[in-house]
Amino acid sequence: MDIAGALQKTGFNPASTWDGEVTDVVSGEDETDRGKNTNTFPFHTDGVYYSEPPHYVILYCVSTSGTGGETFFTPSADVLETIRKEFNQNLLDSINVVYMERERRRYRHPLIEMIGTDEVLRWSSALYLEPDVSKISEPNRKRATLLIPALMTRINDSMREHVCYEHTWKPGDLLIFNNRQLVHGRTQVCDPQRERHLYRALFSDSEEENTFAPMMS
Repeated sequence: MDIAGALQKTGFNPASTWDGEVTDVVSGEDETDRGKNTNTFPFHTDGVYYSEPPHYVILYCVSTSGTGGETFFTPSADVLETIRKEFNQNLLDSINVVYMERERRRYRHPLIEMIGTDEVLRWSSALYLEPDVSKISEPNRKRATLLIPALMTRINDSMREHVCYEHTWKPGDLLIFNNRQLVHGRTQVCDPQRERHLYRALFSDSEEENTFAPMMS
C-alpha cells in the first residue's frame, strides 16, 4: 500500500524517518525499539525530537496479534489543564526536556510550545532522558529541579486519567490523528506468536521540506 504516495496527492508532505517515509511497525521485530517490541508503549508524541513534531500520523493495520496491542489516545489539552492547576506556569514555560533516540543522539526541546495554532506537549517517557533547567534563574533552579520528578509523574498519571479513545485493531483499519493535539500509546501485545503489523507514516501540511529535520542542541 503506497500510503505516502496517496497522501502526497492531497497536499500533505511525508516526514523522513530513520526507516524511510513509511515505517513497518512489527511486534517482536526489534526488542530495542519500543515501537516494535511487545511491551506496553507509554504515552508519547511521535517525532518528539524533531524540530517540529509531525502534524498528523497515519496508521494502517496489516495484521493483529489477537489480544493486546490496542492503541489509546488522550487529548494534550486535558493534560495541560491538569498540570497548570498544580504547577507554576513560569516553571512549565521554562523547562526544556532532553530526549535520546535509538541512535543515542540527544535533542533538547521545550516541554510545551506553540506551533502554529497548536499548543504542543512534547512527551515520550520512553525517550525522556533528563530535564534542562538552564533557562530558570539561579535562585529558583534548585526548587524547580526538586519539582520536576513530581511533574513528570503527574503528566503520565494525567494521560492515563484522560484517555478518550482506545482502538482495537482489525486488518484493514486506517487511523489518521492530529499528533500535536493527541498523545497516544499501546497496550502490551499478549500473544507474541501472532504478529501485530502496522504501517505508520508521519505527515504535515507544511510546505517546508526541512520541517522534520532532527535538531541537535
